[in-house]
Amino acid sequence: MSSSDCLDPDTAASYVSNALTPDERAKVDGHIDGCANCRELVSLIAKSAWTTASGATLPAANRPSQEPTAANPGRRPPRVAGATLPRGTRVGSFEIRHPLSAGGMGVVYVAYDARLDRQLALKCVGDRHGDTQQLLNEARLMAQAAHPNVVPVYDVIDADGQLYIAMELVVGRTVGQWVAQAPHTWRQVVDVYLEAGKGLAAAHALGIVHGDVKPGNILVGDDGRVRVSDFGIASFASDADLLAGLIRGTPAYFAPEQRRGVPADYQSDQYAFAVSLHEALYGALPGSPPTRQVRLPYGLKRVLARALSETPGARYASMEELLRALRAVRLARGRLIAAAVSAVVVLLTVAFVFGGQRAEAARCAAAAAELKSPWSEDARARTRAAFERTQLSYAGDSFARTDAAIERWSKAFEGAVGEACTSPRANELLACLKGVSTDAQALITQLTAADVAMVLRAVAAAEGLPVAERCRAERAAPAAATGPAADAVRLELAKARAQAAAGRYNEAEGTARAAVAAAEATGDLGLIASAKADWGGDLTLISKYDEAAVVLGDAIRLAEVSHEDWARSHAWCDLLGAEYSRGHHDQVLQYGPAALGAAQRIDDVRHATEMMLTIGSSMGDKGRASEAKAMLEEAVKLREKAWGPNDRRT
Repeated sequence: MSSSDCLDPDTAASYVSNALTPDERAKVDGHIDGCANCRELVSLIAKSAWTTASGATLPAANRPSQEPTAANPGRRPPRVAGATLPRGTRVGSFEIRHPLSAGGMGVVYVAYDARLDRQLALKCVGDRHGDTQQLLNEARLMAQAAHPNVVPVYDVIDADGQLYIAMELVVGRTVGQWVAQAPHTWRQVVDVYLEAGKGLAAAHALGIVHGDVKPGNILVGDDGRVRVSDFGIASFASDADLLAGLIRGTPAYFAPEQRRGVPADYQSDQYAFAVSLHEALYGALPGSPPTRQVRLPYGLKRVLARALSETPGARYASMEELLRALRAVRLARGRLIAAAVSAVVVLLTVAFVFGGQRAEAARCAAAAAELKSPWSEDARARTRAAFERTQLSYAGDSFARTDAAIERWSKAFEGAVGEACTSPRANELLACLKGVSTDAQALITQLTAADVAMVLRAVAAAEGLPVAERCRAERAAPAAATGPAADAVRLELAKARAQAAAGRYNEAEGTARAAVAAAEATGDLGLIASAKADWGGDLTLISKYDEAAVVLGDAIRLAEVSHEDWARSHAWCDLLGAEYSRGHHDQVLQYGPAALGAAQRIDDVRHATEMMLTIGSSMGDKGRASEAKAMLEEAVKLREKAWGPNDRRT
């Protein structure tokens, strides 16, 4: 095949199953490093091959050995490079879950670390250099970096002659996918690359050369953090003599000196970084016709031109110097924008004086326009793929029902946003709807990385998303706490709720416990009440009922003082459950009227009927059968009215 020919499915399948000759495989390696479409094809076939790897359809030569050893009591990895490992294969102390991606440098798997109860990425390195001890030393040095813009390397394993690198599993996308996902301004692109550049600069400060900087090795996490990956195949700058003549990396991003056979160094990393930035801005590599019409400031073009100099000495002296130049361009542009914004503020002030209502409406409309359902096509596609990876027979049906539930939620949410500015409580409604959106985003983050437990709970979790009607029903309350600290608490609480919905109860309790401490630091009683209501509910999920009762009692008291109606209803609902689980039926019956009043105050059917089920059950346990029957029947009627007779919740 020529370098410009894309792979046909048969060749890609042969590549994945290691059925090509060494020369053919080398040609494919070179091609897929520079072709995103073919990398995706190989990745998809690798994932498909995984489902057959435990059966009889793999070529005999590529079938993994199942013989246990004393050092590795699970299934042993295959000795043949390129074969896809089946679920359950043990690599060191890690257990393979499923393939994540594939490319010229090997296959990346999602694996489970039972020691620390976490998932991670495990890369099977196809192109190893140096001995294992050298790689271990590199891994240790990168672990010491502990930089937020570097994907940390956890371990290097030499198993049956094959090298594996364990690293952080980042939920998100490559910068290439991020750029293609939606239009971005040049400032947004530069901001992402500035973050990635910090990671490279940190590695250079440790004496480590990346050697393969490209869009596929820069990740934009769902948490918003940018990370540079694949440092596990980097080298020390001091190893240049040992690596002489060894071609490593991706040719499309090679510096001119690399094409002449000079080993990668700091300057070639800088060149590859600039090539990647050029591609993100123009949609094409340097020297190729741009596919995006973008107007860049002259200063940015000048920075790119210097970093892309043919001669290493003409480039910036270091990554730090390059980043300073990029920041200067960004800040210079920012000062112009700030001046323009100041002018706009003056005009808006005048407009407010002479037409206050119109200006207020415009501000509200601008704020509402930023609130969109997080259930995007990308989120939907990644959730479907995550469900399919579980190989559950009902995964497709579960995804369809989850999708339908979130679609219903999205329509209601966007309808509420559209109507918010017509309300005299517009600002309050928009703040509430922003919180509802945060909860949805947190759950969707869990769905896009779904495991078996998440698939089992997905429909219920989607149906349990806070509805937009809750914001309309909530009565006026003192202004909610604002600022970065309060926003961070709300984000952590949303994360805890999503973890609980995914069945990760211990994680949820820990997240909520930390959020309570952060909320207490703000001093805002309403925020503390909400945090304690969530924490108390999570304590009931892990059967810590005594502690839960104390925490939920505090939440109710604080919610009363701060008029946090929803938090009060939530806390009452979980407190009844905790008391019932402790066998305190008299307490349940004593608290019942106050608890139901809290739910009815905000017209929350779910809370009210959950309380009625608990109260009715306690009535039954106390021998009050006829009262219990009436209470439970009333709960059923309320759910039928809210959701229909055939809904799962009914």
